[in-house]
Formats: sequence, structure tokens, C-alpha cells
Amino acid sequence: MRPDKKPSRRSFQAQRLLLLRTLLNAVAAEMRRHGFAGFLRRLPYHLRHLGSHWRRLAAPPPAGNSLAFEATPSASRSLRLHPDLCPPAESIECKISIVIPTLNAGIEFRWLLCKLVDQQGIGSLEIVIVDSGSTDGTVQLARDCGCSVIEIPSGSFSHGNSRNTGADAASGDYLLFMVQDAYPIGNYWIYGMLSFLREHSDIKLAAVSCAEFSRSDSDMMYDWSIKNHYSFLGCDVFDRIGEFRGEQHTLLRSYGQLSNVACLMSREIFQEYHFRGDYAEDLDLGIRLIRYGYKVAMLSSIRVIHSHNRSSRYYLKRSFVDTIYLVRMFDDYAYPCVDSHLGLIAGIASSASRLTDWLGQQAPHECHGSAGALLMEWIKQLRKWDIGLQLASPPNDADTLDAYLSQLAIKYIPPGWHPDKIARQEARSFFDAFLARLDHFARFVGETYESLDSPHMSEVLGAISKNFAAAAGSSLGFMYLDLSKSSGPDRDMAEAIRHELSSGV
Repeated sequence: MRPDKKPSRRSFQAQRLLLLRTLLNAVAAEMRRHGFAGFLRRLPYHLRHLGSHWRRLAAPPPAGNSLAFEATPSASRSLRLHPDLCPPAESIECKISIVIPTLNAGIEFRWLLCKLVDQQGIGSLEIVIVDSGSTDGTVQLARDCGCSVIEIPSGSFSHGNSRNTGADAASGDYLLFMVQDAYPIGNYWIYGMLSFLREHSDIKLAAVSCAEFSRSDSDMMYDWSIKNHYSFLGCDVFDRIGEFRGEQHTLLRSYGQLSNVACLMSREIFQEYHFRGDYAEDLDLGIRLIRYGYKVAMLSSIRVIHSHNRSSRYYLKRSFVDTIYLVRMFDDYAYPCVDSHLGLIAGIASSASRLTDWLGQQAPHECHGSAGALLMEWIKQLRKWDIGLQLASPPNDADTLDAYLSQLAIKYIPPGWHPDKIARQEARSFFDAFLARLDHFARFVGETYESLDSPHMSEVLGAISKNFAAAAGSSLGFMYLDLSKSSGPDRDMAEAIRHELSSGV
């Protein structure tokens, strides 16, 4: 359909048909998951949130096409070889300044610095370290390796300003922002990113980032997360060049994403835009660049080795902060209202305690059958749970996830509180959201592992707990967004929870 023509009547009919089909599929999925009686019990909740459901159903697909089935397939793309497989005949004569914020970078930091110094195919290189209070010898190691070191107080660290400080002290023609635990693949890694950036300068390519391979000790939750992330960005197999295609948040995030795990751009462009804020500064910069007519790239052909093995508490906090950031950054980011914040807190705390007990009963054992089928059977069992709102005493270990959540409930739920129907529905809605995440994770496990040995089964059990933490973090983020608009004790509670869950992320 040409953009200068009005949509045809047939197009409107097709849109209505697509919307109706999507609605019927959603209803059918709910009935398969909860049964007919369960669907009827949840119907009042869905009717209360009809506005947000309708916005999601009616939203355009991420590709920006009004009708996905009328979209023409994208042209085939050739794979780009890593430059170490075909080394260049000549170097690119320019200076690269690498900016790395550090805090107790650890023993492996020496390997990273050596790998960077050994990079080939570029004229010269400098490394600028911005350290925020390391006590493990990171600063002395950096100086011994010839790096320029800027020391800042730990309390003044922020992701954006710390990198801006390093960039201001750098003298290179190009700036390469990295993190302290990402390890480049190959000796022509920088050359590969730089040559891609220069080869596409004619289309106003302003910045290049690269994807990552997980370390061998990465946890299963992280592996699943980055697979989803890079699939969403379109750079899991091919290099992706993003440009502005609309103001929908899915379009801005998928086409404007940069990553400070490794992000290269010219000094001239960076001096004009800089990083902003203390969180997701790379996404913010990428979106601003494409809005001003530039393009940004995420490379699959050139990668770093980088991953983490995070605790459940970390996923709780990270998901909480992500939720608040995305809703505030994008006007069209729809989120569910929380009808009973006490029901939500009680539901999270009571189900966390029960889930911990259930996970303890699932001894890690070898799974010789379908790993995905085993998880789906577990999810089927969890769906049958009656989510009671009985608050248990906090475990002795105050650092565990369920200990924190139990303490949260005891702190904010008044003594003698009795949950009403709305509170119970809120608790059930949260648990359903957790099971939806777990269902997605189960598909990943089934596609990735034919069978599971005992160590992998332990990781699966840990990932279930981490998925619960992420679901709890998102729901508490939604609650904060609602209560932050109020006043009095509810707002005070929301701000206290925000302070606890935002620190250190």
C-alpha cells in the first residue's frame, strides 16, 4: 500500500480480522492454561484491565507494518567473516581511545588489558580507566600496564557520567567504551568494528556495538536472557543496522539499541551527544542518534566473551529498575495497574516461601528424556497451586530472596490484615505472570538441551528462582509507578522500596 493513499476498506477489514483472531487466540490460550472455570474466575480482572489489553492487541507489530502478512520478506544478507579469518593487508591509521569504568576488576582484568594492547590493524591505542574506589589492586595494575587512570569517589559513580569523564580525558580519533569483564575475540577485534563503522559512513552510521558469547561458567538464566535480547534486536545471526522507523517503544528499542559492553564511535559525534543519566545510558544515546537521522549497528559477526552469574536478589532489583525506566522513557509502554498493593506484596512473599520449599524437594538428577517436557510438567503442577496469603517467618539467612520478600511483607502489611477478593486476585495475577515467564524459559531449555545432567538440573532449579525474582521485580515496579502518583503512607512505602531495590544496580 502506497503511503500517500488512504487505507482501503479491505485493509481495515483485514485489520479487524487480525485483531479478532489475536483476541480469540489469547482467550483460547487462557482457557488452555487455567481451564474454563479458571478463565471465568479471571474474567473480572481482564475486564478491569481491558484498556491496557486493547492497546497491546491494537498496537502495530514491531516491524512497523500495518499488516504483517502483507509485508515483503527482507532481502537475503551475506554473513560477514571475522577479520581474524582474513586479516587485512593494511592497518587503519588512526588512534583509538578505550574507556573502561572499573571497580575491583579482579585477576582477569590483566588478561583483558593484555588482549587490548595486542590488537592489530589499527594505528595506535590508549586505555583510559575510570576507577570508583577499587581496593583489589585494579588501579595499580592499570598503571603498570600503561593505562591512564582517573580515580573518582565511589559515591559519585554513575554509568553515564563516569564514561563521559573518561571520554573527556581521552585523545583518540575514535572512542571505544567497554566494561571490565568483556573479553575480545581475536587480535583484529577492534579493527573489525572500526572497519565496519568506516565502510558505512556514507549512510551516516554513527556508532557500532557488538553482541556477546557467554562464558563457560555463565548461568542458564543469563544465557536465556541474552538469547531473547539479541533475537529482539535482530543481531543473533546477522549484523543489524538500525535507523529511525517510528516512535513506538518496540521500534526505538530494537533499532536504536547500543551496548556499552563494547561501543565504538567517532570522537566528534560523541562530543556532540555524550551519555545522559545514570542508567541505560547506551540505549538513550542510540535512540537520540537515530532520532537525529543517524544509524547505529549491532554486530553479530564480531563479538566479545561476556556474561554473569547473578543471584536471584540481583534479578529482583534489575527487573524492578528496568520496569520503571522503560515506562518512564516511553509514553506508549503499557503496564498493568495494581488493584491491591497489599495483595501483591503478600502474594509475592507467600508464593516465594512456598516455591523455595518446592524447589528444595526437587533433587538435582539427570534428565534423560525431554528437558522441555519436564519443565512443562512442573509448570502444570505449579498452575494448580492455590496461592494462599499466609505470611511465613523470615528465614534465618537474611541474604536470600524469600527472606527479603518475607521481611518486606512483615514491614508493610498491617497486623491482622485479612485479604479480600481483590487482594487474592492480585496475588493470583502475579503468580500467573511468573508462570508465563517460566513457560517461555521452558521452551528455551527444550530447544537448547536434549537432556540434562545433575549440574544442569541444578541450574534449571536456580533459573526458576531467578525467573520468580524477575517477575516479582517487574510487579513491584508496576506497584511503585502507581503509588508514586499518590500521597501519604502509600507513597512513602513506594519510595522506600524504590530506594532499597535501586541501590547498586
